[in-house]
Amino acid sequence: MGKILYTFLFLVFSCSFAFSQDQGKPFLRNYTPKEYKGHAQNWSMAQDGRGIVYIGNGNGVMEYDGSTWRMIELPNKVTARSMAVSEDGIVYVGTSNGFGYMSVDQVGSSVFIPLDSSLPDTVKEQITDVWVTNVIGSTVYFRTYATLFRYSNGKLDSFKPKTEGRLFFTSFVLKDQYYLEEA
Repeated sequence: MGKILYTFLFLVFSCSFAFSQDQGKPFLRNYTPKEYKGHAQNWSMAQDGRGIVYIGNGNGVMEYDGSTWRMIELPNKVTARSMAVSEDGIVYVGTSNGFGYMSVDQVGSSVFIPLDSSLPDTVKEQITDVWVTNVIGSTVYFRTYATLFRYSNGKLDSFKPKTEGRLFFTSFVLKDQYYLEEA
């Protein structure tokens, strides 16, 4: 009887010790490009107001609803470099040659809506990688090295560095204030 009790107690305590090793550890799941069927390089990530996760990928924008991956190709199959979410849950996307936002079509599928299509061709041709996308309230900033684009109230403005030959290197938001480094 003693051996049975000893064995039982040993099993109970060793099992509880093994389970306690998982306590306090964050749940982490890595996905491979083979699983999500996309490019191996991911640049940015955002979550919309519905809880859908978007990943800026070398092949476009990936959408993940917690169980299913879907690739949303961008115009000219460009890379999605940067993302930011507005207060109303809209995901804005900067690409390797433009920018826009994610919307939902009539059947509930996510689609990319370009914002740069209203720009003159001479300006569109100069758009390079949009490395950073920032949002303050209803104003969205898309930053390339050579040009800053501001989208606010349906209007799109562009700005160049004040000094010729200089570039925009860093931008960020702090306490609802936009900061931009020109170097």
